[in-house]
Amino acid sequence: MSVSERIWRTEAKPYIRLLPAAIGVQPRGRSLRLQRVLTDFGCEHSFGHAAARVLEHYGFEISASAVRETTLAHAQRASEQLEQEYEKPFRIFARLGRPAGHC
Repeated sequence: MSVSERIWRTEAKPYIRLLPAAIGVQPRGRSLRLQRVLTDFGCEHSFGHAAARVLEHYGFEISASAVRETTLAHAQRASEQLEQEYEKPFRIFARLGRPAGHC
């Protein structure tokens, strides 16, 4: 997918890109929904096959390297979250018995 945009110049900045901010995207960026698609397809198949499935299901081309990059980034984030969970105690038991001072 490509979008043409007008790039503005000022004396203070060599260029100003108004479109990305207006529509909430960044150049060569991927929406969270697209990241989820790429990660799902990338986990199930080879990255090349996943790119072909994106074309089949959504009608646009994306490179296998983009699928790989997105899939591995999410895998890394998931791994870090699991490591944080593994550092926590396995179970936290409720206090047994009656509170002090009760008969």
